[in-house]
Amino acid sequence: RPPRSTQGVSSAASDVYKRQCVHCKESETVCLKFYPHDLAIRRKVKRVGINEESQAEIKELINSSKIVCRNCWVKLDNDLIEFDTF
Repeated sequence: RPPRSTQGVSSAASDVYKRQCVHCKESETVCLKFYPHDLAIRRKVKRVGINEESQAEIKELINSSKIVCRNCWVKLDNDLIEFDTF
């Protein structure tokens, strides 16, 4: 179980991961990422002792991200698909 300071953030991330890829509709959570903020979110969530300000930053990053699977992430990065087509 995560430390109490990260439970709110983990819950928010869990709620978002219940969704599916906005392009291909993949719903397997292990395949999903927060585009384009996945790395920043993961770094902040792993910090021990996240304060309320950090939790707010993480929630903002989550809310400003789109959920994509790993395959669609690669396609986005290589300009093979665009968000306009979603």
